[in-house]
Amino acid sequence: MNSKRKKITIFAIILSALLTIIGFFIFKPQGDYEKVSGASYSVPGSEYVTGEVVAKSNNECMGFEQNFDVEADETKRCEVLEVLITSGAKKDSKVLVEFDLSNTRTSLNPGTKIQVLYLPDYNVTDDAFLYMDLDRSNLLIWTSIIFSIVTILIGRWRGAGAIVGLFATFFVLIYFLFPAILEGKDPVMVAVVASSGLVLTLLYVAHGLSIKTSVAILGTLFGIFLTAIISYLFVTWGNFSGVSSDEDYFLAGVTNIRLDGLLLAGIIFAAVGVLNDVTVTQASAVWELKESQPNYTATQLFISGMRIGRDHIASTVYTLLFTYAGAALPTLILISISDRPGTFILSSEGIAQEIIRTLVGSICLVLAVPITTALAAVLAEGKVNKD
Repeated sequence: MNSKRKKITIFAIILSALLTIIGFFIFKPQGDYEKVSGASYSVPGSEYVTGEVVAKSNNECMGFEQNFDVEADETKRCEVLEVLITSGAKKDSKVLVEFDLSNTRTSLNPGTKIQVLYLPDYNVTDDAFLYMDLDRSNLLIWTSIIFSIVTILIGRWRGAGAIVGLFATFFVLIYFLFPAILEGKDPVMVAVVASSGLVLTLLYVAHGLSIKTSVAILGTLFGIFLTAIISYLFVTWGNFSGVSSDEDYFLAGVTNIRLDGLLLAGIIFAAVGVLNDVTVTQASAVWELKESQPNYTATQLFISGMRIGRDHIASTVYTLLFTYAGAALPTLILISISDRPGTFILSSEGIAQEIIRTLVGSICLVLAVPITTALAAVLAEGKVNKD
């Protein structure tokens, strides 16, 4: 009987993989979308380059009063920097770049790496170089290295698998999810295919080939499809437009993407990480229970596993709320100080979106717990070997 159950589980995994592969070929991006210029004032031949601050020039900034009290009004402060260009057509040349401190209110010291927009033959001058942002490449590289070392030292091979999964997720986002949506393909279906493909691949990489991992995968896939259905119902019911920020308005103006569909895709993809955590934990908990209590039946395993699952549900719901609130914190603070009744604030698109994200994600992860626990209990009822 247990062998038959395993065969059914393996068949379900294979069927899910085949459907995901078919979906990949249906929604595979063709690369026929146009990129939007990063600066509205850019000119033909402009280029984003990196540079390093060499010194501060004595030159005066254009459009700023030079004789003013910085202590009295630091928002008017501007510096002219001598910058060594380290990439692009003007590499190794030294140029002057104006740096306005009205937003950052901090100075750039020699040795600081920055991002610069190069504009050839700008207005009446030969060339112009505009400060864009700090170049944080080194910070990102070293943080990634430290993260990888810590994860591998503690997690060992499974930690290495998790790192592979992290990079694979970035790859799928950049080369499948984003391009497919920009080409006008259904955001919901693209998100379902992308997240399903990642789950089917990464869980085996991180946790190994086993029935226990297969149980976690099936539980996560169940949660993904449930999230797609429930989020569609609630977003349609709430008549959400998907437009709640300046970035949304800009995206609506330069693409033909339906932003309500993009909202749905975001809810689905954001729920995957939490679903994955819940299903893997539940499958592992049931397997450990069977190891410690070999005579437990499937019913006993399910009851004991759900005791663990209920505790996990409580903490995970809080995690979802913290995650969404943290990501939207500036928007939430801005809206909360507005002179409007509380019910108006909660019903506004920006706030209501975050509430729906949290509640829909919570509904789906709560329902995924008993499904995963039941499936794990049935499959673990027979003799199991410790992974």
